[in-house]
Amino acid sequence: MSTCPDFCIELAPHAPKNAKQQARNENRYYARMLRDCYKSTDDPADVILWKGKGILEEIKAAGVGLDSFLGNHVVDMYLRCGCLEDARRTMDEMPCRDVIAWTNMIAAFAQSGQHTKAVAMLHEMQLDGVMPDGFTFTTVVNACAEGKRAFLLPIGRRVHARIRDCGLASHVVIATALVKMYAAHGCVGEAVDAFEGIELQQRDVVSWTGIITAFADNGHSQEALSLYRRMQLEGMAPDKVTFVALLNSPELSLAQGRMLHSHILEFDGGRDLVMETAVVNMYAKCGSLQEARAVFERMEQPNVVTWTSIISVTSQSGHSLEALLLYRRMLLSGAKPNAVTLATVASACAAVAALGQARFCHSHVREAGVAEDPVVQNALVSMYGRCGALDHAAGIFFTSSSAPANLVSWNSMLAAFAQQGHPAALWLFSHMLLAGISPDAITLTSLLATCARHPALLKTGCSLYAAMRHGTDFAVPVSTQHCGCIVDLLARSGYLGYAERFITSMMPCAPDDIVWMSLVGACRNYGDWERGRRAAQRVMELNPAYVGAYILMSNMYAAQGRWDDAAGVRELMARRGLAKEAGWSSIEVRNKVHVFTAKDCSHPKSEAIYAELHRLALLLKDAGYVPNTSLVLQDVEEELKEQLLFCHSEKLAIAFGVVSSTKPRSTLRIIKNLRMCGDCHNAFKLLSSILEREIVVRDTKRFHHFLHGRCHCGDYW
Repeated sequence: MSTCPDFCIELAPHAPKNAKQQARNENRYYARMLRDCYKSTDDPADVILWKGKGILEEIKAAGVGLDSFLGNHVVDMYLRCGCLEDARRTMDEMPCRDVIAWTNMIAAFAQSGQHTKAVAMLHEMQLDGVMPDGFTFTTVVNACAEGKRAFLLPIGRRVHARIRDCGLASHVVIATALVKMYAAHGCVGEAVDAFEGIELQQRDVVSWTGIITAFADNGHSQEALSLYRRMQLEGMAPDKVTFVALLNSPELSLAQGRMLHSHILEFDGGRDLVMETAVVNMYAKCGSLQEARAVFERMEQPNVVTWTSIISVTSQSGHSLEALLLYRRMLLSGAKPNAVTLATVASACAAVAALGQARFCHSHVREAGVAEDPVVQNALVSMYGRCGALDHAAGIFFTSSSAPANLVSWNSMLAAFAQQGHPAALWLFSHMLLAGISPDAITLTSLLATCARHPALLKTGCSLYAAMRHGTDFAVPVSTQHCGCIVDLLARSGYLGYAERFITSMMPCAPDDIVWMSLVGACRNYGDWERGRRAAQRVMELNPAYVGAYILMSNMYAAQGRWDDAAGVRELMARRGLAKEAGWSSIEVRNKVHVFTAKDCSHPKSEAIYAELHRLALLLKDAGYVPNTSLVLQDVEEELKEQLLFCHSEKLAIAFGVVSSTKPRSTLRIIKNLRMCGDCHNAFKLLSSILEREIVVRDTKRFHHFLHGRCHCGDYW
């Protein structure tokens, strides 16, 4: 009885005149059955494989041998089902393997990501005495490009040499593949040589786009635009892939981007989603979020990629609250978020430290079924860490299936501990080493930052840096970021002279403005005015646009009563077109973020806020609070100084949180865009005891957890 499935049953072919003709007809008959099996059906791969194996059993039972024609169909069937090893075994059993069989196998391994095997098979093919054709060479060259591994470049060059020997270097398809390969490895000059080898009349839009992309992807935007103009002069019209490559070019100016946008509008009216999304990204990259939003708002039906793009660029432009509103709009439009969307939203939640929004995002991660995606998990760990919810961050990290082998996950958790100055970062680091994970520069930056934010970790931080410097434990080169942490560590501990000496004579790399700025801030805190002035001068020399240096120098002069000198610094700022960033604080209440500035009266509940602020002021004074008016660096009366202190944005946020919270003892979480002042720090310690609730503040330096009249930073920030 035949083992062939029902769909194989057909009338047998007429008996041929001789045995050779009969074998040929049988092979064609079974080859046609195999072809129909996988080409004329929408069945899934496992069903096709089951049908194909049924045909193979019929072939075996009939005693039919595999010639190259039938063998290629068997190989093709296995490849369509993803069974690469079965396909390779079948090809090895074929008495004669032709160029089609070898090329199909090479293409299959390349498409499955096994680029090394694909390239190695070209060598086997040649040893088998089979001459590669143009399609074979194109497939191998593409494998050398897609792998993007350094050792594949020399192989690609040898293949290129063989292509020249075969006289195929001018073939447009092969040459275009060579252009892409060299571009993928950053060899733009060789890409140009491959492109120039194509005969002028044979250059098509694909080859032109290939060479334009080669320049654009490797940071040569102007050359890419020149080629774009040359392409048009030679009568070749661009396509959407050409435009997308140019729009993604990193050094594109806003004027050039606008020019390309106008060409796109002429090209198809600007109604292609892929191009519209690229235009949105281009405007955002060029600093024109307004134009990016305008393009987005004109789109008829943005898909999840477009929504994700506008949310991402809005958040990265510093408008995280607006990004969260866009995410809400996306959900209302019916678009379903994917892993990239949710990772982007998690970053926006982290930026504004909105724990309610963070939980909302996390619930969507579960609903979307992407909770095990490593990128999403890392984004969630970072999100909860930056919201001050270390317990949530640790819960995700320690239950993550990818954490044990993923350095990025370890770094995300270490960064969360570092921002809190939590010594558990050192414990986690030891477990990371035990797990066999080697640290990188980001890991060690987090560890040194942890030490800099904890008063008891001075020696630990110095020992860690010494191990890095001498290469005894970690093969990680010391960078300016690491040195900046050491300066911060020494300066916060009061060792200002050591910190300055470290910068001037002990750093293995040139200090930048951020390193010097760490010393300026510490000098301000410890009242070392002359050293602070010298450090601020160095900052301004390295980066004349660093506003913080001018502000701190002015404040140091004001603290000494040198009002004319302070005014002179402010005048210098004005002449250079610099302005101090406005301070603000935000607080999340009922999943909505409210933002306040100093002396803010714009909130709808301003009357209730100031009434509560007055009540809190009385309670604070009863508890022994004395306003630190020395921190008001203005030449005004003491009474006005007290009023100015009490109108700081973080105090307004606290008052609003008290009058608006439904749970009397719920935690109040505040984010501040500047360093928290010492007066507010003292007031918040007392308020945490008076209100009997925890207050969490994230400023630019670290987190502060106020509870029972104390701050977990130990007044060390």
